[in-house]
Amino acid sequence: LPSKNNKPNVYIFTSKHCPYSRRFREEFLPELKRKFAGEVNFLDLDTATAQGSSLYSKAAPQCMEQVGVPLLIAGNKCFTGYPYSIKEKSVDAINAALKANTQRKKTGK
Repeated sequence: LPSKNNKPNVYIFTSKHCPYSRRFREEFLPELKRKFAGEVNFLDLDTATAQGSSLYSKAAPQCMEQVGVPLLIAGNKCFTGYPYSIKEKSVDAINAALKANTQRKKTGK
């Protein structure tokens, strides 16, 4: 989905049936949302819904071997698995997406 407000999108795919998704949503997602409040659009999608499932099936091929939930996509980076991959690398990826977005605004591309 394109950004509607010139802020980078961060896609978060979870499943209400997945214990790792539940831990991610309870332990880390609130912290992540506070850290980047107003800077990025968090698109929080449940793969059990029609919209979440449809977007996941379009996004997953971009992620190559990084398939499963929870899945976080920031810029062109994909991270799956909580706490390891997501917790360790997502903040840097979101910062990189913000930097790239700032550069696009400056250059108009």
